[in-house]
Amino acid sequence: MIERAPERLHFPLTAGVVAVLTLALAGIGYLVWDSRKQATQMAETMRHEAERAQRDAEKLAVAAREAELKKPAEIAQNVTLFVWSDPGGTDVDALWTGGKKQGVTPFNFDVPKNTKVHFEFRRAGYLPNPYVSDVFADASQTVQAKLVAEPKVLAASPVATPRKAKKDKPPAKQGDEDTIKIDF
Repeated sequence: MIERAPERLHFPLTAGVVAVLTLALAGIGYLVWDSRKQATQMAETMRHEAERAQRDAEKLAVAAREAELKKPAEIAQNVTLFVWSDPGGTDVDALWTGGKKQGVTPFNFDVPKNTKVHFEFRRAGYLPNPYVSDVFADASQTVQAKLVAEPKVLAASPVATPRKAKKDKPPAKQGDEDTIKIDF
């Protein structure tokens, strides 16, 4: 006779496998729960950092605007005007509110930004004289004038014109105006 082992011997083995599987699943669940918790904390931290950065940027913008408003009017930004003419060597007068500049082309000078500048170009023997131009100096730019040489006039010597001998005409009589004389 062969003796059989009782079936209870498998129960502890099965219980051990179930316990190990339960512990493994619990560990995996904890890891998932912990990673979600860390992701939520990270998102909250990033949101707070973004809000702080936005507040800092707004403070800087307000400070920059206040500093711009506090700047004195004399320290206005300047722009450069480059003055050129064809032909070169032309005398130029530039006038604007609060300033004046004279020079011979080509030259450059600075004026306050957003200023209207009136230019007069003069050169003997060239037209128009003066060449006038108004420029709004909102940015650095070139101001140019093209003058044209005056046409040369040849000096003409006076020519004597022959005089016609006047024929003596009898004074017109009143009433003769409508009469036509016909000779045959």
